Amino acid sequence: MNDIKFKELTKDELLKEIQRLRTETKTLYFSKAKGEDKNPLKRRHVKRDIARILTTMKEKGWN
Repeated sequence: MNDIKFKELTKDELLKEIQRLRTETKTLYFSKAKGEDKNPLKRRHVKRDIARILTTMKEKGWN
């Protein structure tokens, strides 16, 4: 997702998105452990999206 889209979301929507991305991170981690990792860059993008959301929340003062 784009950084601009994260800035337009509400706090509740951002929290749901973080929860979804963290679940996806776990799924990707387990698929890597099983040797079924089809797109290794996906993990990097998911981690960066989580960081973008947390940064956006911090900028808005929603700690």
